[in-house]
Amino acid sequence: MTLILKTFFNRTDKKYRIVLLVTALFVLSVLLVTHTLGIERKLYYIYEWYDCFAHALGGVFIASFVYAFHETRIFLIPLLAVWISSFFWEIFEFYIVSIPFHLSDSLNDVFFASIGGVLFIIAAEYYRKNN
Repeated sequence: MTLILKTFFNRTDKKYRIVLLVTALFVLSVLLVTHTLGIERKLYYIYEWYDCFAHALGGVFIASFVYAFHETRIFLIPLLAVWISSFFWEIFEFYIVSIPFHLSDSLNDVFFASIGGVLFIIAAEYYRKNN
């Protein structure tokens, strides 16, 4: 943990990275509340858009977390992290949660996670360039 904090705070753009990390933690907390409410109140089944919204939030979280800790400004790296985490999430849903596999649903989930990640990356780059 100390090594992670030293690496994080020894960078030149500390303010930007702190904003990214705080954003990642905020989005994670919103995602956890969203997911918990979705399961407890069966919102995933009542509203078709709820699953898309939750996966988009997941994409925002992964992209913001990776962006906060990654040195370069390569657009593809946070997006690859979103795709990889989406892939493993779909495996988790199938094997652990026992949600039946449907290719169209899985592709939809990855698509909306990617949209969330891309929107975050665009917003983060805009913030970085203007502050």
